[in-house]
Amino acid sequence: MKCPECESENTRKYSIVNEDVTSKGESEGSVDHSDFSVSHSRSEHSSQTELAKRCSPPDEPSPGFILSTIGIVFSVWFAFQVGDMMDSFWIGLVSFPVSTTMLYVFWSLVLARSSHRRHEEDMAEWEKTWICLKCGNSYIN
Repeated sequence: MKCPECESENTRKYSIVNEDVTSKGESEGSVDHSDFSVSHSRSEHSSQTELAKRCSPPDEPSPGFILSTIGIVFSVWFAFQVGDMMDSFWIGLVSFPVSTTMLYVFWSLVLARSSHRRHEEDMAEWEKTWICLKCGNSYIN
């Protein structure tokens, strides 16, 4: 595969660069203490070069902080309205998780569907994207 910019053949797919230049590992250890107790620890780590970060896949869609905050504020408002309308604190309290669940279902079924569709398109494009290791040009093939 030749780079359209500099004609170099020193090119690689984004997915391969990301896989090759990202390192992941696990560590595990234990310590025996003088009081006959034992401590265990386990950790996972990963590191990426700047090239691997540039070639990393698109992020998964998420509802985002603003949308979540709006949902919680709406759920609290809705719970107060229902509690006030029914003259019952407990009905209002129960309506909070009900309205939160309804918003979550709405997000999952309606809004997330388009976000996931867009993410799938971005992933398909990422799978076809190449980078020239000589000049740094990125292109789709």
